[in-house]
Parts: sequence; C-alpha cells; structure tokens
Amino acid sequence: MSKLFGWPFSSERKAEPLVKKPKKELVHLFKYPTVHKEDQLSVNIIRPDFKSGPWIAGGACLRWFQNKPVGEHSDIDVFCKDEKQANDLIEFISNEVGLTEFNGYTNCVFKTDNARTFNVNGNGRDWKIQVITCKYFNNIQDVIDSFDITVCQIATTGNEWILGEQTAKDINERNLRFRRITKQTPKRLIKYWTYGFNPVPGTIEAIQQHPICSWNFLGSEEYDNTL
Repeated sequence: MSKLFGWPFSSERKAEPLVKKPKKELVHLFKYPTVHKEDQLSVNIIRPDFKSGPWIAGGACLRWFQNKPVGEHSDIDVFCKDEKQANDLIEFISNEVGLTEFNGYTNCVFKTDNARTFNVNGNGRDWKIQVITCKYFNNIQDVIDSFDITVCQIATTGNEWILGEQTAKDINERNLRFRRITKQTPKRLIKYWTYGFNPVPGTIEAIQQHPICSWNFLGSEEYDNTL
C-alpha cells in the first residue's frame, strides 16, 4: 500500500509555466513543485506524466523530498510504461532536443540491457538521467512496489509524492529497511549506509546468511536483480 502525499501539492494542480512564451523544442518549460529548483530543467527534459508515464522514482526523489538537489549524489532514474515510451524518451534525450536554448548538450555514457544512461548539461548544471529498460510498469503504483528499500519507495511526476507505507517514517528516522534481499543488496546496503541511513536490527545478519548475496561489485549494475 502506497501513500499519495498531496499537501502542499495537489494531484489536480498543473505544473506552472515559468515563461509565457514556450521555449523551442521543449514545447513548455514547467515549474514542478516537488522538484528542487536546481533540477527543474532536467525534469522538463524527461516530461513525466502521472497517468501514462514516464515516472521518476528512487534516489533522486528521495533527495527532492528532503529539499536537496540531485547534484552529483544520485542518478535521476526514469521508469516507463513500455518499450516504445522508453525508446521515444531515449531518442528525445539523445537528440539534445531543446538544450541548445540552454547552452546544453547530452551524451550517452552507458548502455546495457538494464538501462540507458545520459550525462545531461544545461544552464551550467549537470545531471545523470538513467532510463530503465529492463522492466516496464503499468502505473506509478507498480514502480513504487518494485523497490527493495523502503526509503527508495518514492516517486513523483512533479506535482505530488507517491510513497510506500513505511517510507516517510523511515526517511524521518533514517532507517535502512530492506523489503527483500537480492544479489545486489550488499552494494545497496553500503550505498545507503553512506547516505546516513542506518540498518534496522537484523538487516546485517539477514544479508550475511542469505546465499544469493554477492560482495563482489565488479561489473555489477544497480538494477541487476533488484526490480
């Protein structure tokens, strides 16, 4: 069961234009209330949509929920409804659509079966946008349900938050709670521990005793076996 956090943002509220005259190619430049002010352009490039996708979820949303910019600390992970939507978004980003208006550029830095990862620059800022291609989702609820860590169960399309049942509590208490254990759990344990989230009692023992866990991180990807 996830929670829709509408206050102070309403799911009925539309993104507010920052400018009256649309920028070329991006069509509309919107201000997204749930997104940190430094990351607005990156979300305009992604063009999320609550009902039909794509959706932004995971680490970037966790930082925005804490009123922090993404910066160098997290990829902006994007989840899609189907392969066509993912390919359309990849093509849109690849062609640097609209970024010339913001002295920007993009380049693909990583391509695997799991994701396509881009470095994106605009208005003097850099982001890493990762379009997930290993799995597709019917809706934003399915995206939330797919995450293995409660504090990662957070998604937005810019106007509202969708949270897992324990997400807000665990963010507030800095709890690192795994909903399931996968091969990549040790890597994600270390990552979120360094972010200041502390494993809840029993976590370390469960990981140590689980036969599938791997402590060899060479060549591994974040979303190998985690979705």
